[in-house]
Amino acid sequence: MDYDSEQNSVIGLGNSTSSINSLKDVRRYEKRTLACPSGCGIHLHLNEIPSHDCIRDLKQKVQGMEENLAELESRVAEMLAIEAYYKDKLTTQEGKMEEMTIEIKDLVLERSRRDEIFSSKETFYKEQNAALKEQVAKLEKRMHGLPRRPSNERVNEDEYEAVQRVERDWAIRYDKLLAEKIALETLFHRKEREFAQEIAVMKEEVKALRDSLRLERDVMALEYDQANFDKLQELIDQLEDVVKRKKEAVYGMEHDYNQTDEDYISEDLEDMKILNNNNVIKHGFNTSTMGSSELEITNSA
Repeated sequence: MDYDSEQNSVIGLGNSTSSINSLKDVRRYEKRTLACPSGCGIHLHLNEIPSHDCIRDLKQKVQGMEENLAELESRVAEMLAIEAYYKDKLTTQEGKMEEMTIEIKDLVLERSRRDEIFSSKETFYKEQNAALKEQVAKLEKRMHGLPRRPSNERVNEDEYEAVQRVERDWAIRYDKLLAEKIALETLFHRKEREFAQEIAVMKEEVKALRDSLRLERDVMALEYDQANFDKLQELIDQLEDVVKRKKEAVYGMEHDYNQTDEDYISEDLEDMKILNNNNVIKHGFNTSTMGSSELEITNSA
């Protein structure tokens, strides 16, 4: 695309330097040659420039640069997709951490509530156990203080066994409650350790994801900046070459054009005079006008 614009500008420059107004100009235009804009030094006809090897190589280079640019853009799009994926994953991990933090807070509140319930029940059972022990002690004192009578011995033994049975039941209930409290505390401590380990692992994963995302972003930025710098440098070099070749082509074209004018002026001057005389006779112009027109035509040629 850049070369096409360059070629059109060169051809337009050639067309502007010599306007085709007569058969003589057509003959001169057909014989004109231009130096190759790529700098190989070969003089080409105007219709041979598009099929020249140097021009084809330049077009291939431009096409290769466009393909490299497309590949770079695809890599940038891929890196942006990877960045979005890691951002999404990071957001998911942060959401999980927030959920686990809320769950741990709920467990702590549940633990405090259970501790209050267990402490109140433990106090109640201790008071009941102490009251039962006091009652048993009183019954034992009464049994030891009373004389042994065959009729009442059986009744006192039954009362003592009943008291012992009630005391054992309360002790069993207390032991069960204490065992349940210990089991729940053990389960809570185990869950708390597991949650702490999971949080530590998730924090490490989040940190690794952030570091990876930062490194990939830095690498992507460096690659993109380096590619832009290389492309800009290459375009600047090509622009300088094109400007230089344009200058050389314009200088060569003017040189060839001057040489061609010197060859054609001597052989076409008589034809131009005859044409001007015929125009004067036909339209009734005076000789001074004819002389000025000859001078203008000569200067334009």
